[in-house]
Amino acid sequence: MATEKHKKVLLVNYAGYFLCANTFIPDNSLGALAAMLKRQGVPVEIVDLQSPRAVGSVMDHTDRSAAQALVEQLNLGHAAPESLIRRYQDDRRQGEQWLIDSAIEQLLTKISSEDIGLVGFKLWAGEGILGAVQMAEAIRSAYPKVTLVAGGPAVEFCGNYLLELTRAFDQLVPGEGEYAIAALACQEPGRSSSNNAGLITREALTRQGISIQRQTASLEMPRVSQLDDLPFATYDREIYPNIDEFYKFRILDETRGCFNQCAFCSHTQLNGHGTRRRRAVLVVDEIERLQKTEAVNYFRFSGSNPPWRLIAQIAEEILKRKLDVCYSIFASMNNVNPDIFGLLHESGLRSMFFGIESGDFEQLERAHKKDNVSREHVVRVSQAAMQHGIFITLSFIVPAPFETAETKRNSLNLIGDIFARQSHGSILTLPPFLMPGTQWWNDMAEYGFEFTPGMDRRSYILHGMKLSNDYLLPRDSWSDYGYLLHGKTMPELLAECGEFVRQVEQVGALTHIDDAAYMLALMGNLDPREYKNRVLSNLILGGAENLDAQVREMNKSAVQTRERVWMPGQPRSNAA
Repeated sequence: MATEKHKKVLLVNYAGYFLCANTFIPDNSLGALAAMLKRQGVPVEIVDLQSPRAVGSVMDHTDRSAAQALVEQLNLGHAAPESLIRRYQDDRRQGEQWLIDSAIEQLLTKISSEDIGLVGFKLWAGEGILGAVQMAEAIRSAYPKVTLVAGGPAVEFCGNYLLELTRAFDQLVPGEGEYAIAALACQEPGRSSSNNAGLITREALTRQGISIQRQTASLEMPRVSQLDDLPFATYDREIYPNIDEFYKFRILDETRGCFNQCAFCSHTQLNGHGTRRRRAVLVVDEIERLQKTEAVNYFRFSGSNPPWRLIAQIAEEILKRKLDVCYSIFASMNNVNPDIFGLLHESGLRSMFFGIESGDFEQLERAHKKDNVSREHVVRVSQAAMQHGIFITLSFIVPAPFETAETKRNSLNLIGDIFARQSHGSILTLPPFLMPGTQWWNDMAEYGFEFTPGMDRRSYILHGMKLSNDYLLPRDSWSDYGYLLHGKTMPELLAECGEFVRQVEQVGALTHIDDAAYMLALMGNLDPREYKNRVLSNLILGGAENLDAQVREMNKSAVQTRERVWMPGQPRSNAA
């Protein structure tokens, strides 16, 4: 560990206010950066403005009339008028400005009273980026010598276009940030950091001849080759002061990367083709440590497609140590052996997320470049998981490129066959988002995408990075990003997506419950539908005390784990 004295680092998280069922899970990526800084002997503190008390305070500073009217409409099962949704969102923005102003005051006070040398912001695409930029610009104005760094999803997707939104940041970190943040925090004052791997500076862009107004930088994503060399995220209270306000639920970074190359997904660009992993024993070491030191029993693995053998090894290690935990994972149909579902369930696996995208296998290859093996395999794997008490979330993209009435019927028929015997799962349907870094983005015309008149790649990115969606509200209330698919406008695509959701519900499947939301429902000993509806109402109405009470109630219920399974029609109990 470094012995020289370093200035303190603040890591700030602000994503804005949006309606999502898995809100209030602690941020593991900032925890990972903080752990790396701690290893280097750098004092660090996380300022997480996504806590229930912080987010809840937003609605405390509105009159809530639109919020109450919206909740009443939803409780009656009515489709809320778009005008009411927009009025609610406008009111909420006014409350958000109060939170932003309060956060600026908090940050400036910390900088004035503590030896702060660097402030790092995690930037999320969405309206929250505007609040984070306000905070950064206030710091830049008051304390011009403090180094300001930005990383996170918005930097990964938008790169140097962010410099058109603000000039407040000294550095943008587009890739994995552990070594980059450590290099910045440990550099000597006045020394140039433009040669540090993983960093983009305004000066470096200029030397490369890149115009920040007209061209996206080609970002080299530095990746950690050995995840075993990285510390797990820290949630120490002296580093993460408001950690106890969040759910007792932790994200574990067991793998990074994916060997699939799906056309709609940017994961390969961000994390590479192939999978980097931690040893199973180290993953379970961290599970055991968190359980013993923080009384955390619920976990979600962050890897988008972990090798199946690694999952089996983790399960075996959990059973070997007789740990009583629950966890969820992501998986793909071409990377699953259902024969070990019994072992996985016994170890505590309670939920899995599968990307299905389409039930029409010709469209699946043409539009998504995805391999789900076969229709029979999808049905067999899904039913086997449910039979072993594992809740499945299956994602679909509707309408996707080359979508027809027949392809949608094939998807609905697949869903019906999967849930013909039991319905221990949910369907998550999303519209076809056009994301930078994907095959859809690189070959727009081939897949039927085009920008709306007056929009180009630059303006699309600048427009899209400031838009948010309330994921628990009807799809047709979402934002218009400014593209067409096969001549259909965004409102038409959203309406088609919403109609498919309604057809899925008519089949009898649950909707809008992902693996993390199910785990939180399990943690609170709630039916997933009850949890989703309760969270939606609470988030719409907000209130610091209200949302704080919701999380505390859930945490009190989180002591029992492995024997808890929610099956459809089951009375509330802890019987497996």
